[in-house]
Amino acid sequence: MQLAHGQPMVFGRMGNLTSITVAFIVAQILKACIDYNPKEGLKFTVSADKGVDWERAFRSGGMPSSHSALASSLTTSIGRQSGVTSEAFAIALVFTLIVLYDACHVRWEAGLHAQRINRIISTTKGTGSDVELGLNLTEEPLKEVIGHTPTEVAGGTALGIICGLLFT
Repeated sequence: MQLAHGQPMVFGRMGNLTSITVAFIVAQILKACIDYNPKEGLKFTVSADKGVDWERAFRSGGMPSSHSALASSLTTSIGRQSGVTSEAFAIALVFTLIVLYDACHVRWEAGLHAQRINRIISTTKGTGSDVELGLNLTEEPLKEVIGHTPTEVAGGTALGIICGLLFT
C-alpha cells in the first residue's frame, strides 16, 4: 500500500487518520488522569484507592483539549505529507485556528454564561420571580465546563503536533 504522494506505508508513516485517532484517544485518556486549575497548576488525579475517573474522559473541557489535539495533529500530518506550502495545509491550518479559537474563547465564554445563569436560577428559584417571568426552573443546571483555558488548548496543540510528527 502506498500513501498519496507515492511513499510506501510503513510503521511511523500510517497517515492522517492514525495520527488524529491517536491524538484524540491519548488526549481523552490524559483528561481522565490530569486535573488543571489555573491557580493550582497540574495535578494527577489517579490514586491507588480511587483509580482513574473514566467519566472525566467523556466530559467537555479539561486538560488537554482533545479538539485542539485532533485538529493540530491533522494539520501537522498534512504539512508533513503535502508540504507546508500546499493548499491542503493552508485549509487545515485555517480549520485548526478556528477550532483553537472556538475552544479557548467561544466555548469558554459559553461556560461562563452557564455559570452565571445557573447562579441566577439558584437565587431566584422559589422566590416568586421565576413564576412572574414564566421561567421553568425545575430543569437541570446548564453544563458549565464546555470550553478550555489557554493552557489546556496549548497542551492539546502540543500533543497533536507530537502525534502528527510521530505517526505521519
